Amino acid sequence: MAETTGKSSVAEQHVVKGYKYNNVMIMDEVEDLEYYEPGGLAPLDVGDTIGGRFYVFWKLGYGGIATVWLCWEEATEQWRAIKVNAARYSSEDCPDLVAIQHMKEQGVSREQLEANHIIMPYETFWEETPNGRHLCSVLPVLGPKLIQWRSEVLSTDTERVDNLCYQVVEGLSFMHSKGLCHGDFRPSNILMKLKPGCFDNVSRDDMWELLGGYLLETADVWTTTNERSEHAPKEVVTSAAWQRFQEFVMDDVAIVDFGEAYKASEPLKEFGIPPVNASPEVIFEKGQVGFRSDVWSLATTLLEVRLDRHGRNTAPDAIRCMERFIGPVPHYYRSEARKILLDDDWDIPDEEGDEEDKSYGSASKSLRPLTGPLDLPIDDEEERDFETSDYTDLLERRLGTEQLAWGTEPDPRDPTGEEQRVALTPYHLSRDEVLNFADLLRQMLKYIPEERISASQVLAHRWFRKQQHSKVSNFLCDLYPYPA
Repeated sequence: MAETTGKSSVAEQHVVKGYKYNNVMIMDEVEDLEYYEPGGLAPLDVGDTIGGRFYVFWKLGYGGIATVWLCWEEATEQWRAIKVNAARYSSEDCPDLVAIQHMKEQGVSREQLEANHIIMPYETFWEETPNGRHLCSVLPVLGPKLIQWRSEVLSTDTERVDNLCYQVVEGLSFMHSKGLCHGDFRPSNILMKLKPGCFDNVSRDDMWELLGGYLLETADVWTTTNERSEHAPKEVVTSAAWQRFQEFVMDDVAIVDFGEAYKASEPLKEFGIPPVNASPEVIFEKGQVGFRSDVWSLATTLLEVRLDRHGRNTAPDAIRCMERFIGPVPHYYRSEARKILLDDDWDIPDEEGDEEDKSYGSASKSLRPLTGPLDLPIDDEEERDFETSDYTDLLERRLGTEQLAWGTEPDPRDPTGEEQRVALTPYHLSRDEVLNFADLLRQMLKYIPEERISASQVLAHRWFRKQQHSKVSNFLCDLYPYPA
């Protein structure tokens, strides 16, 4: 949810050849207007009613596949989040519906899903608009993305961060135990839950005040010929700022967005997961996808959440990270990797005979890295720490680099020392954690899917020792409660 600061309702008259709509002043804080077309996003306005019973109150989030709206259910006087898919992502056999039906067939209740950090729709319905037929999913109202909560609130509170990482693995492990693969497992698809019942007594007027009221931004939508279009809303609105709900946010994750999900026995042929989180078999479009593809994505998710650092989101950069941490791309994927790098104008070694060896194997030490020397730092922070690092292993060296987290410190401009200001706080992971985390990641990041450990094995790794002990203690307390 994007933070908002003021109101604007005047479209910026900036016409670009080939575009359908004028730019708007808040274009960086709203969905791409070009997605409003036949087959695209539903042209919804605040004040509309969808499904015959949900009043569209404000927007919670957006993307190219869907928009998410805060809605008031008239009959029950309850607040709901409604995810409205673009029409082209709304077929009867779309992954969202496949995932819901599969869990029903497995006999999994909504309570079981939520206990295992998974949120699926309470119900679904269809909405017709000029852009087509849209799948609408009724969900609980949730909080910020996990990575936002981790970055802006948890900072250096490593115990809370580690607990959330454990929950993330619990959720994926449960999903896999029921035969379902997520297909798009990454931090952006993990949200934070809100306290149960926190909006039960919040009226529409109260919600308006809670969201910030007239500070919320809007902008009129006009075509490049200065006309309204039935394919677009009359105005776009910025997303509600999650910070307005911060007091209601719990340290409890919610895995969402099953738009790329599939049964393990029926894998998809194409995936939309970003390269930074995609496994080799997905990036190179070669090999068997399944549970272990999710495990690779889980590793990148744990890395991003624990370090609060997002990798560059291109296929060449993903290949660079692969080679750096687990060795040169093996023969099995080498021709595909070379093509991706050459298409991006990378200067890669000319290796004779490379194309002929198609053996399905791990990275070979006899192969040269396609992306250059592996001991070159991949960013300024790493370069700064390289010469003084006690670690020789490249993955350990990466984890042992000085990390930065947002926090507060006394404001030097305040003579009383009482005022605080936001500042970046440097810190390092302990040596014990670096070694344990690196060991876990090495077992998850393997070129060959079958060599990766399972999500349930990730849960049992010593990196989660504290969470495992806490789980056992809680179980024993429930089993043998103290007498009243």
